[in-house]
Amino acid sequence: MKRDEIAAIFPGATEEQISTLLNGIGAELNPLKKTVTDLTGQLTAANGELKASRDSEGALQAKVAELTSQVQSGMSAEELLKQREEAAAAKEREFTLKSNSLEAKSLFVGAGFSTEDIEQLLPRVVSEDAEATKTAAQALVDLDKRRRDEVAQSTKAALLKQNPGLNGGTGEGQITAESFNKMTFSEQMKLMQENPGLLKQLDATD
Repeated sequence: MKRDEIAAIFPGATEEQISTLLNGIGAELNPLKKTVTDLTGQLTAANGELKASRDSEGALQAKVAELTSQVQSGMSAEELLKQREEAAAAKEREFTLKSNSLEAKSLFVGAGFSTEDIEQLLPRVVSEDAEATKTAAQALVDLDKRRRDEVAQSTKAALLKQNPGLNGGTGEGQITAESFNKMTFSEQMKLMQENPGLLKQLDATD
């Protein structure tokens, strides 16, 4: 409060009285002002600490989020890599099986196997091991060849016993050893089919 304000409130007050009032008011207000100043300083400091704490908490949360994202990204990358490796392995296995299947099929076709027989035999011999696949397929081819050779030999022997011309005769229409040997396996089998009593006749001549 100022001197003129006190003079307005107390018109008859002397300068000394006004000074005394001002001093009294000042003595009462100064501690209050100091208290307010102190409290204001404390409040400012507290607000500063709170802001720093919030900033620190925000930074910590951002760091946690960043680390979490990195961990999740790392796991996703690892899982993705694993999936790619599994897919690549599956593709490689598929290619290997197809390649080995073609190798075995080539052997079967070359041996004269029928399409139906080939389809039934492939699953039995094809594996991821190329050498094992080839060995198994070749074993079946060799077995079939031995069987065919045995049938051919037994058929030839039966015809030689039954046909007189095979003993050196040259009569017209007779089958000679030379003509028989020139026949294909299919022609030999056809001859046996056309002469179903051939083997019985041979048995009767023994």
